[in-house]
This record gives sequence, structure tokens and C-alpha cells, in this order.
Amino acid sequence: MNDNIYTMGTQVVYVPSYISKKFVLDKLNLNDPQDEIYKTIQLGFVTEDRDDIVFCRFFSNINKDELRTTSCSEGCDRDNLMLYNHHSQKDINQFLKEYYNVEN
Repeated sequence: MNDNIYTMGTQVVYVPSYISKKFVLDKLNLNDPQDEIYKTIQLGFVTEDRDDIVFCRFFSNINKDELRTTSCSEGCDRDNLMLYNHHSQKDINQFLKEYYNVEN
């Protein structure tokens, strides 16, 4: 059932099922961009929330200020997402405006 926390523009981190979300959160709180965890997780934002799938755009693991793909959002199981602010909301809103013509 949709819990409505994932609205367009909400910043998230995708965590693969085999990793503990608490472990990831502890690593993110250390704020070390060189940590290996950044090769495993995906930082992004929500573009659409459907009942069982949340569609997100993710940033490149090479350049954290560029989107990994510019063609489409990726569907994710909501159980693999965590709320996490990693960019300024102004930057996220600019991506939404550029790719979706949405003022958020």
C-alpha cells in the first residue's frame, strides 16, 4: 500500500536488499565520499510513486552532480529506498524542471 512519503522530488538513497539500511545510514552519516558504500548505493530522487513501484532518477557514481541516465526513470521496490537528502533541493527542482517541465 502506498504510504505517500515518496512524492515527486523527494530525495532518496537506493539500498540493495543484501545490505542493511542501518549500516548504510551509519556510513552516510560519516560523510566520506571515498567510502566503498557509494559504489553500492544509488543517490537519487523520486519522479513518480505508484502503489508497488517508486520511479526514481539516480545520479552518476562518477560525477555526483550528473544524472546516471537522461532518458528515463527507474522503477524501484519501495523496500529498497530510504529518505536521505544528499543534494540541495534547489538542484533537484532544477532537474525536475529540465526533464519533466515541473515547477516543484
